[in-house]
Amino acid sequence: MRRIDQSGTIPSCRTARRLKHAAFRWTAAACVWAAGFQHTSAAFEELAHDARTASLGPVFTASRGPESVLLNPAGTAGLASASACFSSAVPFGLKELAVHSFCAAFPLRMGSLGLALSTCGCSLYRESTFAAAWSVRFDGRIDAGIALRSLNLKIERFGSWTGAAVDAAVRISLGDRWSFGFSGTGLNQAAVEAYSPVPQVTRVGVLHVPAENVVLAAEIEKDFRFPAAFHGGLEWTPFPGFSLRCGFGRSPAQFACGFGLGWKGFGMDYACTLHPVLGTTHQATVRCFRNVRK
Repeated sequence: MRRIDQSGTIPSCRTARRLKHAAFRWTAAACVWAAGFQHTSAAFEELAHDARTASLGPVFTASRGPESVLLNPAGTAGLASASACFSSAVPFGLKELAVHSFCAAFPLRMGSLGLALSTCGCSLYRESTFAAAWSVRFDGRIDAGIALRSLNLKIERFGSWTGAAVDAAVRISLGDRWSFGFSGTGLNQAAVEAYSPVPQVTRVGVLHVPAENVVLAAEIEKDFRFPAAFHGGLEWTPFPGFSLRCGFGRSPAQFACGFGLGWKGFGMDYACTLHPVLGTTHQATVRCFRNVRK
């Protein structure tokens, strides 16, 4: 008979699982590293840089607040207070692909200014993004924004690359319960060393508020490299300061859920995204805001 330890697990099986897990981690990291240098367009993929957006599908046109600088620059228009947030995610449990971002937005007399800094990867392969955005509200119901992103890609032993991407977005309120959004990223068609294009993505989305404490969001996303994808999400706020969220996506298929907490100018969001092949991604965001006199 094969020996079984006190936990009831056959040692060889447990060791095999550990080896498979380690092999998967380093294989995925190596693929991302190689893809950024050779001929594919894996660099600077579009990511949900906050947990609320991630738990809604993600639906990028539903983003609001400082994180919109990296997701949808129209989302910072009409802010009543200065705000900031920090977000961290470990995609599929791989710390080599960890994503960290800090975003801040400030309402000014002629619009809103947003600033953001994001990093992705490890010492072997690292993507760094700095973004500045400007947004304006017209006629109380039309939000428009534009963002400029500075992109830096560094690969150990192969040097680095620096470029820029331009994003723009518009959101229109159709009454009290409906709003329509459009956004485009990488509009200037930037490319990493001419052979790896920075993602150029167009999104069209709609938000519906059937009740005061319920938000429904849906979005169609088209990356010029891939077929169109659909995302949808639901946010329910049973009482002030606490929200429950869920969402899903197609192409690739994924499911997400999460929650949000808020209290006296501080907030926290959590999201868990499940990919049927790559596994689970956990993401957390902390935020704060303060009142600003205009």
